[in-house]
Amino acid sequence: MEIKVLILGDGVGGLVTANLLAKRARHQGVRLRVQIIGDSPMHTYQPGLLFIPFQKKGYRTLDDIQKETARFIMPGVEYLAHRVIAIDTVSRSVKTEQGLFRFDWLVLALGSRTLVDEIEGLREHWGTRVHGFYTPDSALRLARALADFDGGDLVVDIAEMPIKCPVAPLEFALLVHEYLIRRGIRNRSRVTVVTPLSGAFTKPICNEMLSGLLKEKGIQVVPNAPLASVSDKVITCPDGNSVPYDPLVTIPPHEGSGLIEDAGLGDGLGFGITDKRTLKSRVAEHVYLVGDNTNV
Repeated sequence: MEIKVLILGDGVGGLVTANLLAKRARHQGVRLRVQIIGDSPMHTYQPGLLFIPFQKKGYRTLDDIQKETARFIMPGVEYLAHRVIAIDTVSRSVKTEQGLFRFDWLVLALGSRTLVDEIEGLREHWGTRVHGFYTPDSALRLARALADFDGGDLVVDIAEMPIKCPVAPLEFALLVHEYLIRRGIRNRSRVTVVTPLSGAFTKPICNEMLSGLLKEKGIQVVPNAPLASVSDKVITCPDGNSVPYDPLVTIPPHEGSGLIEDAGLGDGLGFGITDKRTLKSRVAEHVYLVGDNTNV
């Protein structure tokens, strides 16, 4: 009997899961039908977004970090470029704009998204005074903003947790430090990391080490400071404290998938309620989750 595995999401999590399952089934002689559904025909190598702003060799245009998704699909995997409309875990089916697909097992790899509109004033200044690097377009605009920067207060702000790749903002701050040294303007620049965490990072040992590293580089950390609002010159925290910037690089709030929430699998923010040891859904049978759409 053929087993049907349906994977939603054509990012790294979905692609790797699909390819590994197909390979394992082929080697073990298992009759497995693996289908992956996604709506991103161009695959973005997300770690490359961290380097695009600094125009490092091999990371200067989106062509450097984007390839056709179909190129990453192994034999034995059926790729469907569809937009998913709904998930029904009771009938074990997924509805897309093109039709209905049934499954024996479902893997959700729908990722997460940034929400610029969730912070007062952020949308108004986004792309002009305020930038990011978690999306391709924002990373390119940030490259131009950094090239124009000639000293002042460069603030790296984490609006709230959780975010995907929590260490990326600190990596960015350290890359900024190196970048400003190369340009000869580090001595007239202040680099500050503003975070809702109690320190530079989450875990105690990592926090101690990374806080020390940032201090060594002359990078200030402002802890316990979630983002409440943004004006053209300062960011403000819920307690009323403010930090001046010129420019601001922020990581907006993150949310999981509305499809997960609508299917009753989420935690209220679109992140699937997931067993961290097995990656199985805690609220539905025959459903697993990988990557940034879990609540792990």
